[in-house]
Amino acid sequence: MRTKRQEQDVEEAIWRAKAESYQNQESEVTIPKSKLDEIVTIPLGFQPAGISSRQLSDNVDQIAIADYFAPAVCLAKVTRDKTGLHFTVEWIRGVDYKGKRVRMFPDILSPGMATRMQTVSIGPDGKLWITRNEGREFFVLQPPAKKGQGWTLKKIISLPECKEGLGPLFIQSAFFSSFSGDLIVIESNYVSYSCAYWYEVEGGAIIRLKREETLPIFMYGISHPIRDAFFSETFYYFITDYRCEARHGIYRIDQMDAPIVPRICGTGIAFLFEGGALVTRYGQAYPGPFNGKPGALIYVPPRYFGVE
Repeated sequence: MRTKRQEQDVEEAIWRAKAESYQNQESEVTIPKSKLDEIVTIPLGFQPAGISSRQLSDNVDQIAIADYFAPAVCLAKVTRDKTGLHFTVEWIRGVDYKGKRVRMFPDILSPGMATRMQTVSIGPDGKLWITRNEGREFFVLQPPAKKGQGWTLKKIISLPECKEGLGPLFIQSAFFSSFSGDLIVIESNYVSYSCAYWYEVEGGAIIRLKREETLPIFMYGISHPIRDAFFSETFYYFITDYRCEARHGIYRIDQMDAPIVPRICGTGIAFLFEGGALVTRYGQAYPGPFNGKPGALIYVPPRYFGVE
């Protein structure tokens, strides 16, 4: 039997080996300027679920993508210049929690017997609020204090109880609005009920429910253009998954009768400051004998959202 020290040595060796094997997955991808006026699909080596974004500076954004099966978070700095749109990628594959290194979450979800990441939301203070599939808890990750340090799981926040007769519901999408400061959560039972809830958040705590909107089953999202935060009105956008019975595409909250960008499917949508959007496509939702199709990140140009 190993001693506690030997167990720690083995654990550290495993994490070092993983870190070395992942080094070549942190690099750069570019959409050339000649392609930025059309919809571009970037194949991924993982199945993405949710996505979120925030502006870092002029022409520079940060995006976070939930790697469903790993579970892990793909972080990317997105820069637009005269040559194109550049993605500089890094990964969060583990976090520190109560003195231990864990694979994003502190335990295995039951009864699912597997931990899958559903959403990742960039909070106003740069923390990441992540959720797992079939859960109603947010796991709040604090960024490293110094270069070379890792992310830390600092807090676990549960949503308020479901309304009587609706449960059980699970978090399907989540988004921090830079316009209102609200945490907007889409919850669903994946069978007969799906709804977007607007929660007021203060000091890292969920205070109260402000608004709700019923949605079709398997409609994901939710996001609004980053530029809307500078104006007096904002419009929220949703994306249909392949399994959604509504016409497939990107919807705007005031035009839910038909998609404004048709024939696109995904499980997340986030906007860049330049006006375009990024959609995550979870390919295993598609039919097929080999578990659907590969995951993808889809770029939708600004002109589809009325930005020239």
